[in-house]
Amino acid sequence: MDFESNLAQLDQNISLEDQEQDIGFGLNEQELRELETLADAVIFAIDCRSSMMGKNQYNEGNHSNFETVIKAAVGFLKTKIISSELDQTGIVLYN
Repeated sequence: MDFESNLAQLDQNISLEDQEQDIGFGLNEQELRELETLADAVIFAIDCRSSMMGKNQYNEGNHSNFETVIKAAVGFLKTKIISSELDQTGIVLYN
């Protein structure tokens, strides 16, 4: 048997009852369930060199760039804690 005849036979074996209908965004119900179980994995790579530690007059509150980045990471992590228990996060400090 060649590929086309195999494909034709598969098409005959699949009934309309077995096919899942698209329910949104081009995804069927099974694909949406899989999407719900997926987890995000985020790694923050934060530069810790001495130039990041100095006060920055342009940042609100005259904080250092390092403090600003850490506050942003903490804010992001707080939203991830609430949204999904499957998400994984990490922080890498370098320099």
